[in-house]
Amino acid sequence: MVRKLVSVLVLVSLVLVLMPAAALAQGGDQPQGQEYTIQKDDWLSKLADKYLGNVFAYDAIVQATNEMAAKDSRFHVIENPDLIEPGWVIWIPAPTTAPEKGYLATIEERGKLIVGTSADYPPFESVDENGNFVGFDMDLIREIGKKMGLEVEIKDMAFDVLIAAVQEGKIDAAIAAIQYTPERDEAVDFSVPYNYIYDAFLVAADSDIVIEKAADIAPYMVGVQSGTTHEAWVLKNLVEPGLMSEDQLFRYERADQAALDLEAGRIDVLFINADPARELEKSMNTVKIALVTRETVQGGQSIAIPEGELGFKAALDAAITELQQEGVLKSLLEKWGIPVPPEFEQQQ
Repeated sequence: MVRKLVSVLVLVSLVLVLMPAAALAQGGDQPQGQEYTIQKDDWLSKLADKYLGNVFAYDAIVQATNEMAAKDSRFHVIENPDLIEPGWVIWIPAPTTAPEKGYLATIEERGKLIVGTSADYPPFESVDENGNFVGFDMDLIREIGKKMGLEVEIKDMAFDVLIAAVQEGKIDAAIAAIQYTPERDEAVDFSVPYNYIYDAFLVAADSDIVIEKAADIAPYMVGVQSGTTHEAWVLKNLVEPGLMSEDQLFRYERADQAALDLEAGRIDVLFINADPARELEKSMNTVKIALVTRETVQGGQSIAIPEGELGFKAALDAAITELQQEGVLKSLLEKWGIPVPPEFEQQQ
């Protein structure tokens, strides 16, 4: 399944101004776009902003480059968007035209966007003392609803069923600090990223465990939330190579359950996103962060939607891009105490 990559907000006319006409490839099977050699201090998000008019469209460059690399060895496969090197040859694509509405028409007729989340992951999503959904993701999806002229209904469910719920039509979309991965992209489509993240490893406050790199957790009992990229990373990089027994991996439906087991000493390390880790360190006082890293991160946080619904994706992408350009995304990050990622700061 080819991931649809560029926001509808990226107008063809704008890109033609930014991108020399001579650089557009024409004819045959050659995709439209331009070849580019990575320079010192280049970031993919910066290139996306310059050539596509949208900082979030960096994944368009990743997808296009990897497709070109499969045909032409001059192009360098990009495995991690945050790890690129000068001299790599990449491909910057031209934009696509706006798609048909499709499922979006059904949502608009209903007047309501039904969204699933897993409300156990502050500061992204949780439930306050009055039973209200609160957090960065919750504020963001409501702002997106306003942009789209829709009421937003939020449903709480276990994280590991969110993708299936989107596939089965139980919800229109899922927002729960979900990180894009190629494996998930086989099941659903994703909006452009709305945040760039770090991972973290938590240990007990009185622990003498030292973690300098992700693989250092191999000797310990490790907790993860089921269905997350953290679980997948441990399985792929530690269990499958035989560096760690799967018996050492403890899966939890909710992150707060895992935190309680860490506090009680039933696990040695909790592997989660950095921002929830900071919240737990602050609120529990019995755990501490041993390492914050991007070593294990595959992509930004995005909204999951049904596969192939290009009109719906285009509307979400446009809303997210507008909120970023208006400074709303940055304000929401600051409101919830989430560090503004360097990809945002580069635009200042």
